[in-house]
Amino acid sequence: MPDDVTDLLRQTNGRLRAAIARLRAEKNPCRTVKAEDLSGLLADLVAAGECLRGLGPGKGVSPEIERERAEYRDNLETLARLLPEIHQRLQIERARLRAAQSHVDAAAAWASAGRGTLCNSR
Repeated sequence: MPDDVTDLLRQTNGRLRAAIARLRAEKNPCRTVKAEDLSGLLADLVAAGECLRGLGPGKGVSPEIERERAEYRDNLETLARLLPEIHQRLQIERARLRAAQSHVDAAAAWASAGRGTLCNSR
């Protein structure tokens, strides 16, 4: 079991580091956060959390697991610092999409009104 735990934590930490790098705005400010990014991250966090709860509070745990657990904690703290920024970017993207939808609706209404005028003038 300790090897399974170590492997799971090592893989999770790798995916968390990659996700954090993708989500950092200063490295890629135009990148949109996708639902898949967040759902994959959530699945990793849930799996690692269940695994860590099964270990208990550090008694009889190998130094390798402790290192992975410490890295996992650091990754979570980094992610927690990024979440407000991610939330803000998502709100900005939502506003942009709403504005674009409003323009599409206005253009559709204009086109529809134009068609009615053309059909009535024949």
